Amino acid sequence: MLFCLAVTLEVTAQSRTVAGKVTAQSGDALPGVNVSLKGTLTGTSTDVDGTFRISVSSDSDILVFSFIGYKTYEMTVGSRTSFDVVLEDDITALDEVVVVGYGTQQKKDITGAVGIVGKEAMDDRPNTQFGNLIQGKTAGVQVLSSSGKPSAGFNIRIRGTNSISGSSEPLYVVDGVISSDTRTINPADIESITILKDASSAAIYGAQGANGVVLITTKQGTTAQPRFEFSAYTGVSSVWKTLEVLNAEQYRDLMTEMGQSTDWSQFTENTDWQNKIFQNGVSQNYQFSVSGKNDKTSYYLSAGWMQNKGSVRSAEMDRYNFKVNLKQFVNDWLEIGTNMNYSRYHDVDVSDNTNVNSGGVILGVLSTPPNIGIYNPDGTFTRNPFQDWENPVSGTDGSDRGYKNQRLLGNVYAEVSILPELKFRSNLGIDYIMGMYDYFLDPFRTSYGRALSGLARNSTNLTNYYIFDNTLSYRKTVGDHNFSALAGTVIQKFNWENNYIETSGFSSNSIPTTNAGSTIRAANNSKSEKANASFISRVTYDYLGKYLLTANFRADGSSAFGPNQRWGYFPSASVGWRISDENFFPQVNAVGDVKIRVGWGMVGNDIGPYAYLGLVGTGANYPIGGEILPGSYPSTIQNNDLKWEATQQTNIGIDVSFLNDRITFSADAYLKKTSDLLLYVPLPRSTGFNTGLQNVGDIENKGLEFLVSSKNLTGDLAWQTDFNISFNRNKVINIIGSQVAAGGVAARGEVALSVEGKPLGLFYGFIGGGVDPVTGDYYYVDRNGESTFTPSADTDRTFIGDPNPNFIYGMTNTLSYKNFGFSIFLQGSQGNDIFNATRIETEGMTDAKNQALAVAGRWRVPGDVTNIPRATPNNSNNSRVSTRFVEDGSYLRAKAITLSYTVPLSVLSRIQLNSAKFYVTGENLFTITKYSGFDPEVNAFGGSNVVQGVDYGTYPQTRTLIVGVNLTF
Repeated sequence: MLFCLAVTLEVTAQSRTVAGKVTAQSGDALPGVNVSLKGTLTGTSTDVDGTFRISVSSDSDILVFSFIGYKTYEMTVGSRTSFDVVLEDDITALDEVVVVGYGTQQKKDITGAVGIVGKEAMDDRPNTQFGNLIQGKTAGVQVLSSSGKPSAGFNIRIRGTNSISGSSEPLYVVDGVISSDTRTINPADIESITILKDASSAAIYGAQGANGVVLITTKQGTTAQPRFEFSAYTGVSSVWKTLEVLNAEQYRDLMTEMGQSTDWSQFTENTDWQNKIFQNGVSQNYQFSVSGKNDKTSYYLSAGWMQNKGSVRSAEMDRYNFKVNLKQFVNDWLEIGTNMNYSRYHDVDVSDNTNVNSGGVILGVLSTPPNIGIYNPDGTFTRNPFQDWENPVSGTDGSDRGYKNQRLLGNVYAEVSILPELKFRSNLGIDYIMGMYDYFLDPFRTSYGRALSGLARNSTNLTNYYIFDNTLSYRKTVGDHNFSALAGTVIQKFNWENNYIETSGFSSNSIPTTNAGSTIRAANNSKSEKANASFISRVTYDYLGKYLLTANFRADGSSAFGPNQRWGYFPSASVGWRISDENFFPQVNAVGDVKIRVGWGMVGNDIGPYAYLGLVGTGANYPIGGEILPGSYPSTIQNNDLKWEATQQTNIGIDVSFLNDRITFSADAYLKKTSDLLLYVPLPRSTGFNTGLQNVGDIENKGLEFLVSSKNLTGDLAWQTDFNISFNRNKVINIIGSQVAAGGVAARGEVALSVEGKPLGLFYGFIGGGVDPVTGDYYYVDRNGESTFTPSADTDRTFIGDPNPNFIYGMTNTLSYKNFGFSIFLQGSQGNDIFNATRIETEGMTDAKNQALAVAGRWRVPGDVTNIPRATPNNSNNSRVSTRFVEDGSYLRAKAITLSYTVPLSVLSRIQLNSAKFYVTGENLFTITKYSGFDPEVNAFGGSNVVQGVDYGTYPQTRTLIVGVNLTF
């Protein structure tokens, strides 16, 4: 006891409190600086005035001062009791350390074409999908939203479309793990996004990098004191535009004119179906995280929940996310860590991009007669008086359905410092997704349900992916020469399993699962797998930061390709010249850094499993002795020479800064050629097959990109502008003289055609002439320039529109005055056409569907001058695929407008908060466009390579008002 008391008295006698103030080089106080005792867990942070107090135990203790954007500073306590500390700007942090494939680089030393979306973009705009945060933020990246519903994903095109039958989606890599499902990635956990746009930067990903690479880096602990963050928002959304249709009286007149008759006394409603289906959607999002670090450990833990009830009845989505990022320095030579995310996702879909005959809800609100209500007296859904087409509420409320999945995405790693310059890193990543879809149509409420006595479906899908990579990295500086090298191996394995069952014949709606059905209508399951093995390498060199070189090489082997072409080789090289550091460069104060970049590389496009194999199909059943026996047949022909689509790209760029980095400018020009396209080509009949998959064909993309950032004002009133614009030209060079038609709509055939010498997916149809005042029929212009009512589908069709934009652009203006902030983000597309196939349904007047209000001005008697032809029951000649339905799809949209207020630190210190920001955000508040449909951001065919810009009852983008708060303590 006496010994313990003596030790305690000695420690107490030695312990003392020191204080001080931390400022920047400008003299401004720095609040929130981390102050810690080196080698211990003891720490604090500076207050609003930059002052701090901390207990030390001896004169030899070392204080560590760290703050984002400033160099870390260490000092020995000594005998002093007060300190004045000045932190220097960290040039490395200000220049940004950018994540590239299997490593990092300073932004100023990058020689390839790389786009960066930083943490500010994540924090400034609340959102549920990171694709929306990329849109319009960096040049050369086009984000395509096929639908505005909550469950809809997005498609990204980096510098155009590179394939016809393969994927044109970029490779998504989250903390080193390749990801296929982007809907479950939580934007609140993202620290930064790096987009590798050219082949010289993406070649380290070899056969998976042809469409560019999106590298997503999640947050880590950065402060000595535990940092707690809480954010919440709620929002209300609505369809920003409705379309005018015929009312009940006008519909009755049209049907009478078309020869339809019924007892109209039974149909006396005047229902506004848009009002019944469209609603005010509600969204809410809550995120909480805790993070921190010391000399040995860094941690980031987060949990979140969000829900989005859409602006169309019954559409909704919700998601739970849990994130753990840990990093531990075990000793001087070993670091271990993990980045792991668990998510639970659920959505309820609504059917769009199809007509009311097939259950399309959006076209249903336009095509359903207003003369009927929602329900019959017996509780069943009403239907068209002349057809067995039920009203659109049956599509939203008539079935119980939903998709859900659980996902584990992450990695564990270990890094060994063999020498100060030499490190070995081993990384094991996993992406495990278990999904299930359930559907039940009860046997009473809908006509289809009654016809089948109920219908149930259940499907499950399992995706199991792992990646195991091992790399050696070396960095060395010798005088003015800086070297780095990387070499390693990568192993990837994909496994997929799918099961599906469908039953009918239900006695009631009390048991909605497939086991209660008496008849099995369909049942199947499938399994597949694929493996890749790779060798990777990279070398970088710079001299005085003036002459820069990066070279990559990757060799990829895939089980999907033939044994004669199983391995592909993907080299790249890029150089940079900081010409502003040369003695001959004019010494102009206004011009700072000037760097020229040139790069070339080759990358590949991987495909699904078993591509080269001759597959065996099922279902070739045959009778023997009155009994049906199961049979199989060869379904595809084997091709041992099948290999990757290969993309070569050359990029030339320049980066310039002016006025001490207040203005930065980047420009890039690129030429990208994809060869050995994977296409199904006709085969001789003697082979026994109609077509076979072969490497034939070439596609070219070329373009220009410009990016400008400026700090227009600094001080209390600050104003910053970021602007980017991109021009891309796509052309099919060679598809061995064949044609690729796609995009069938409204029983009128395909609307898009791809041929040699033209861009992909041009609209193809007839040239419309107008309405003949004598007959009321629509006439067309044939190949000879003459008018005709019966054009030839073989000779008179031509290219009638281009869905590819002339350019896309985005501009963000951010202003702040003291504690107030304001930002406006504008995004647009110019020169693209839209084929409005919705109008074929709503202006065709060929059957009993309701029509758009425009048909009230249709031709009725000889001499009428109008652009709407006469009603022609069961005759689609007046509504062929033609220029009549091609519209200008250009638009300028206010994607996000935000007003925020940051509570002063002097107020927060009284309530123990580090920061608090309240904001109001409006999304899609206004859109400038000539397009007549619901919304110009549409594509009924999702991420198709060969058909874009088609509107066929697509769920529109919504206008949203969001109120939120971000707290840190």
